[in-house]
Amino acid sequence: MKEDTPKDPDAQPQTLQPFPFQHLLPLIPAGGLTPDHWKILSERLRNAIAAKSDGLALTEVEARNFRENCLVIQKAGIGLELRNYSLLEVYSAQQWRAEYQTVEEFAKKWAKLSKGQLMKCVDSAQIALIMADADLGPVAPTGRQVEVLAMVEPDHRVSAWKVVLAAYEKNKNTADEARHVLRNYCKENDLVFGRRKPNGSKMSGQGNTKLPDSKAVIMAPPPPPENRNDWTESLSNSEDHTLISILHIDTLQDALMEFDGNSPVKMIGEILLEIGADLHNDQTPEHMEAALSLVFRKEPVLEEKLRKMALALLAEAISRKLEHRIRESQMAKAESLEKE
Repeated sequence: MKEDTPKDPDAQPQTLQPFPFQHLLPLIPAGGLTPDHWKILSERLRNAIAAKSDGLALTEVEARNFRENCLVIQKAGIGLELRNYSLLEVYSAQQWRAEYQTVEEFAKKWAKLSKGQLMKCVDSAQIALIMADADLGPVAPTGRQVEVLAMVEPDHRVSAWKVVLAAYEKNKNTADEARHVLRNYCKENDLVFGRRKPNGSKMSGQGNTKLPDSKAVIMAPPPPPENRNDWTESLSNSEDHTLISILHIDTLQDALMEFDGNSPVKMIGEILLEIGADLHNDQTPEHMEAALSLVFRKEPVLEEKLRKMALALLAEAISRKLEHRIRESQMAKAESLEKE
């Protein structure tokens, strides 16, 4: 018996229907769609555009195609959630170890994901599981909220999210609001929030900065130790993930391809050292820190936005420097080929 298809694409069916396009596409191999599959879909798109009517109501052909596309989109969303869980299980139980040297190698082959992308999928599945166990499934974080909550230590994510939900009752339900609440939660509980230092460490924008002395002398920073890059070689998976997540996805993928798939963490560490070693011939940073401290006392919400913008600009600078290294490597390879 043929199952009834809901006329409203937003209506959730009681059971999942057979995957659409089966009548159109030949058997799909494990590796995914082939060029032949895309040629068939290209023809389908041409037919769909040709069948487009001018009226507000859809024709029977348009309505059928629309229902099929809605089912694909729905099943893709379910598939991504199940993929994230499977990646979590393979990662947590180390099921990759018999056939692959690293979990990153497994993720690249089976899911076409970089290490940073893999860890985001693992975080998403972990958070979905703990939210369900805590009976918070209907109000669990979504989208960017998941990425923000992943910056909190796993043992505190449920309690921290409950604090966010309480804040949402008074303010907008946004990822930025969640980030603000979670940062304060970590500070109050002496926890690390993402890349931030634990509560009590010296940080800008906390209202404790003194105005700089106009006669102060700008001192050169001490020379970096000889083993200045060692800290990037002893990072845990979650710390690696934290560092990689500051890069644009495209930049991360380009770096992995250009530098033989190696993790760009070491280069990020080198770039951070390079930026941190840059000398300023004036007192602008000190004056700016004092200005932000004043804004924090008068308009803390504005200070929060300005501080976020400064951190975003730093992340942008890191991405630009890494992109420059990628271009230099590509040019060097091209020159080498020309000489040969």
